[in-house]
Amino acid sequence: MARGIEVFGRTATVVEYGPAERGPRTPALGAGAVLVAVAALAALVAAVIERSRGSDLVDMLTWVALGASCLAVLGGLGALLTGRGRLAGLIAVVVGALANPWLLTRLLEWAAGLHSS
Repeated sequence: MARGIEVFGRTATVVEYGPAERGPRTPALGAGAVLVAVAALAALVAAVIERSRGSDLVDMLTWVALGASCLAVLGGLGALLTGRGRLAGLIAVVVGALANPWLLTRLLEWAAGLHSS
């Protein structure tokens, strides 16, 4: 049970709060993390498309994908740990990790090294 302090006037009362009084946990954190992970994936795909066109937007899109993927992984971990949308949090962690350009580059380099050996 969680403890809280209610202050009315000049007196303070310690109150025990149970799960029923605290209210339901909404899955908003997990859902938000999934939305950020999808945005990171979209930025990564857009960066690849712009790279094939020879555009100057590649660096900006790559940084957006990197930042959004880190936020998605952190938000997903927060959702997993707090129980605020655990399934969505797990999806956000996986998609956010796959949408990370730095991690994807390292993974592809590793896979290329396996093939050449």
